[in-house]
Amino acid sequence: MGASVLAAGLAVLIVKLASDGSSHPVTLRKTHTSGLPGKSDNGTKLLQLSTIKSYGKVDPLAKQSLRTFIVSAVARKNLGASFSVAAPKMRRGYTLAKWKKGTLPVLVYHPYKFDKTAIFRLFYGTSTDLLIDVRLFSAPKAETRPLTVRVGLRRFGSGAGRRWLVNYVQPANTQGNVAYSGN
Repeated sequence: MGASVLAAGLAVLIVKLASDGSSHPVTLRKTHTSGLPGKSDNGTKLLQLSTIKSYGKVDPLAKQSLRTFIVSAVARKNLGASFSVAAPKMRRGYTLAKWKKGTLPVLVYHPYKFDKTAIFRLFYGTSTDLLIDVRLFSAPKAETRPLTVRVGLRRFGSGAGRRWLVNYVQPANTQGNVAYSGN
């Protein structure tokens, strides 16, 4: 029980850090998903605080920023593309030229056919902040194990000028009972 409380507290801390410490009103909804197969208690508790309940409901602009960041920054290909979807917090201390050199504050992993093999799971979501777990797979002949990364995105601007920027990327601890869906 204590481990669950600690994990839920850490998840809230991650969300706060990913959002640069600002707070936004959160609509609390009472849902009863803890008994569903494949849901961890920690993920379920944080998802209950979400106003967005599934990856399928995530803004397409956020999905595009997520994709761009992973296939460029994480895979270290076409790094200039990832600079444009990195939040100011991620770019702090970097110029575009320095970013393109590839010594980034981001892990390196070479996903195999990202658009066909990656699996997504919403960990937390509101209209301004998202935490998404992305399961990445390497080439079949590579001896690299699959990797799950937790990506935080933050919405900047509004209306036609709104855009989603990546402000957090770390390997996710997915030990335990975690379900992924391709939706």
